[in-house]
Amino acid sequence: MVRRHFEYIGSHTQTFIGFVRPGLGDADVRRIFESARQAGVDLVLELFDLESETPPPPVLRAAPRGWVGYLDEISLDWPAHGDVPVDDIVQLAVDTLIAGLQSVEGGHADISAMLRELHRAA
Repeated sequence: MVRRHFEYIGSHTQTFIGFVRPGLGDADVRRIFESARQAGVDLVLELFDLESETPPPPVLRAAPRGWVGYLDEISLDWPAHGDVPVDDIVQLAVDTLIAGLQSVEGGHADISAMLRELHRAA
């Protein structure tokens, strides 16, 4: 999933930059952008069976939300400089997700299973 994200950005860099940066002043673009970010958070939670009918605990909501913002920023840096191989940028993104989730693992037993899966996939 992360690799596909960067492959898409590599092929659609200007579209991605236009969506993430200057359009934030427009209310409609902001709503679309926020919806896309929330979809990223929801996907992370869903991939590891952490989504539920009720909202997740605040710290579990915040960790993947912060990672999605981080992913946006390294997705802007990566094509701007072009000096990090895609394999390395993908690994950096995955490692950062793991680190963020490890920081909230103690209070949420479900995260331990998710982290084991992430380590296997990484």
